[in-house]
Amino acid sequence: MKTRFTFLYLAALVIIIISCRSHRETTQSTITESQTNMAEADSIIPADGGLEGKKWMLTELMGEKIDTARLPKPAFIHFEASTGKVSGNTSCNNFFGPYELLEGNRIKLGDIASTMMACPEGTIEGKFFEMLSQADNYIVSDSTLSLNKARMNPLARFKQAKSK
Repeated sequence: MKTRFTFLYLAALVIIIISCRSHRETTQSTITESQTNMAEADSIIPADGGLEGKKWMLTELMGEKIDTARLPKPAFIHFEASTGKVSGNTSCNNFFGPYELLEGNRIKLGDIASTMMACPEGTIEGKFFEMLSQADNYIVSDSTLSLNKARMNPLARFKQAKSK
């Protein structure tokens, strides 16, 4: 009887040790994967922050390609490092407000104000302001800026305007 309890005790101990080791390996794998993802994100962002001091022309909004020929004006966004202000045009009205760049490619857009001209039907202004209110991180790769919400698909994509 004593041998039977010893055997059961040892079997339970082996199972506990194996499950603890498996959990530790899974946790370590998750940590390593997160570090790799962060390193990849850091590697595509130029050292200067990438998005500041440039005019970014809207190319995609909420998953839809933007046909600029159908817009009254080109929609764009500009982040000015010296003032901490974001400004631009929604294709109808101008907008402006504060922004802050945070660690990990995060961005915090403050209260955005805009001009209040009447816009023609079918403009993208409503979606543009919705995107600005939701964006909490960004990625700059080559000449493309993506504004995102968490790890979902980009809310908007922009191409860097050519300098004149």
